Amino acid sequence: IAPSRTAGLAAVAAVRLIDAPERHLSAGPNPIYRQMMTWNKDRVERSAGQASFPPDASRAPLVPELSSEGITDDELQVSRKNERVQFDFLGGRASRGEPMYFSFAEMSAAVGPMWTDGVDPDDCAEFANPIEIPCGRMVYDVLIHRDVPLGGPVEGDLYKAERPREAGDQINRQIRLRCNAKLMELDSPALAASLGRRGETYQALLAHGAAMLGTTLADFRVYRIAIEYPPLSSVCVISWPLPVRR
Repeated sequence: IAPSRTAGLAAVAAVRLIDAPERHLSAGPNPIYRQMMTWNKDRVERSAGQASFPPDASRAPLVPELSSEGITDDELQVSRKNERVQFDFLGGRASRGEPMYFSFAEMSAAVGPMWTDGVDPDDCAEFANPIEIPCGRMVYDVLIHRDVPLGGPVEGDLYKAERPREAGDQINRQIRLRCNAKLMELDSPALAASLGRRGETYQALLAHGAAMLGTTLADFRVYRIAIEYPPLSSVCVISWPLPVRR
């Protein structure tokens, strides 16, 4: 999250690394990516993020150079659902011997205000990561540019996800789930050295996202929550109060 070129608003680059999905998923289709969405306060108008390369590219916002080589249509399906681009994993080819990994990157140039007018005391910035597929570990990082003001502490929680029919694919969170993981502020977004190449891929993907915002990783505060075997149909939320513009 970084200041937008539009004064008072924030820009967001969202990146996702899916590592070795065939270890956890049966034959597909299994959703591994849905396009970033934003809502206004009334939860009526919504807009989608833009891909990191031309939108007419058939697989945008997949980042090919940071994903497994030679991903074919019998492994991956791209479709549109509820106004969003969706990628489904269909299962690895029998001829593929190495673990698979997918990288995605997109951005929205103006997702919402960095400040509040003070009328609503509950105004906050909120970023949610839904758990839609089984996974051994979910690492959720939110990197906040040092020029983005904070109106209070950054918090992270896990909630039960509910999807009311009248709201399409909007996620409402009401029930907080018990979670032993705690939000941490880190010096860097590096992953464990034991992850080897995947950790390097993740760093490259984060640098890619920062470049989309016209900045570098050194300009960000890093907040992370890591959850082992997060429950399906849950959503991890990182949020902070918006400061009042003086």
